[in-house]
Amino acid sequence: MARFSTEAKVGLFVLVAVALLAYMSVKVGRFHIGRDKSIVLTASFRNASGLKKDVPVEIAGIEVGRVEDIALKMGQAVVSMRVRPDLALGTDSLAIIRTSGVLGDKFIEIIPGAAGGPALSNGDRIAHTRTPAEVDELITKISEITVDIKGVTESLNTVFGGEEGVANMRQIMKNLREASDSASSLIAGNRAQLDAIVKNLAVFTGDMRAVSSERREDIQTILVNFSQVSKELTHTIDSVTSIADKVNRGEGTLGQLVNQDTLLRNINDTLTQLNEIARKVNQGEGALGSLVSGGQAAQDVRKTLSSVQQVTDKINRGEGTIGRLINDDTTAQQIEETLSGVNKVLARNEALKVFVDYHTDYLLDLGKARSVINLRIQPREDRYYLLGVVDDPQGVYTKEITRVRTSTGSDTREVKETWNQSQMKFNAQMAKRYRNLAVRGGIIESTGGFGLDYYLLRDGLRLSFETYEFGREDLKPHLRATAGFSFFNFFYATAGYDNFLNRDRKSFFLGLGFMFSDDDLKYLMSSIPIPTGR
Repeated sequence: MARFSTEAKVGLFVLVAVALLAYMSVKVGRFHIGRDKSIVLTASFRNASGLKKDVPVEIAGIEVGRVEDIALKMGQAVVSMRVRPDLALGTDSLAIIRTSGVLGDKFIEIIPGAAGGPALSNGDRIAHTRTPAEVDELITKISEITVDIKGVTESLNTVFGGEEGVANMRQIMKNLREASDSASSLIAGNRAQLDAIVKNLAVFTGDMRAVSSERREDIQTILVNFSQVSKELTHTIDSVTSIADKVNRGEGTLGQLVNQDTLLRNINDTLTQLNEIARKVNQGEGALGSLVSGGQAAQDVRKTLSSVQQVTDKINRGEGTIGRLINDDTTAQQIEETLSGVNKVLARNEALKVFVDYHTDYLLDLGKARSVINLRIQPREDRYYLLGVVDDPQGVYTKEITRVRTSTGSDTREVKETWNQSQMKFNAQMAKRYRNLAVRGGIIESTGGFGLDYYLLRDGLRLSFETYEFGREDLKPHLRATAGFSFFNFFYATAGYDNFLNRDRKSFFLGLGFMFSDDDLKYLMSSIPIPTGR
């Protein structure tokens, strides 16, 4: 039997090693043997910072290609991607720059469009792209919020500083606690009536839905009639505007009376002639004068015409209210300026909104209730201020450390921790809203903290996260996650998990609340019947 020599064995080993090395190079380097069947797509991004060549292109977490080139064109980053040809991506597909984890590398994610539409081919451009916000932009916004929070805390320190401020705050907290207790008692005593009101509202909405479906033709007829009335009212307004324009141009008798002095002079001349006729009649001139000469009628006519003449002279000289209105434009200008100022004040008042929010949460694991009443002052749609008080069953934590000298002469520390359950907590926060996300910060339950609110379903669903009570040696920071859902415009329900980092104080909770705006309160106050004393 023939045996391989040492040289043959070495040669065979080298040949196998070269084949393995070539195979690994093809796989790792992604070389293609034969014709490359992939296609190239491009996409433009506002900012491609951190994106590099040869990073993955993924769909639903699966790699389907690689970034081939990144170029700058017309102030935007144009990214070329080589992807598989069997993807059948639609022209309404979306390309997004993503990040692997928090600080990972960036890659391209493609979200395919609707099925059945026109597909992208080699060399086409993905028209829809999205660039996520950079960390620098978020840091800048957080810095602005920090400056606002600092201003709020300085203002609160100025208001509540000193013994007098502390005493006033204690009195306010006491009054608010009494008001909260009264509201809780009122709700507890009238729970059956509130349940009946909610049921009646549900029945009423069902009846309205049934009426609207049955009377759909009548409602359409009413809308058509209303449209016709609106057109006729528009025509009437146009006619009144045309008349006002004619008066301003001095056309017609009223226009001449307002804008010209000719008619007024004619009236004066006529009155002068009548006065002359009266004089002749009084002196007995003419047939009529002979008839009434020396009579009382002529004297009365003369006195009347003389009075009329005096009035017209005063008007011509600009005396009196009518004279100033006709001859002087100052009064009209002052009236216009006054109305303009009133309109500005009314516009500012309409922009400012005030909301009163009260809710009670029942802590399931602790078997206690937590009540909160807040006053939200909203000068703009994207900014508001929050002031309120909290009745927390866990109370306010205080820690007192004293030094005690023992009989041996050494000093020891005694730590006394108490939870004052009768003391109220207060909120003083400022919030800024960015579309569906609201960032707020300040004083949360008598300690510094911040929170995030995310709104969905046209603000009908709110997801909130709050954190406060930092720097405690024995307890971890207080964290709370809440979900709130609004119904019947004024009422909402809450559910969440409170203080879930501290084992002895964590608890799930469920709650109910209501929120009224200043317009709602005005409507409710106007609907209350006023006694007439009969």
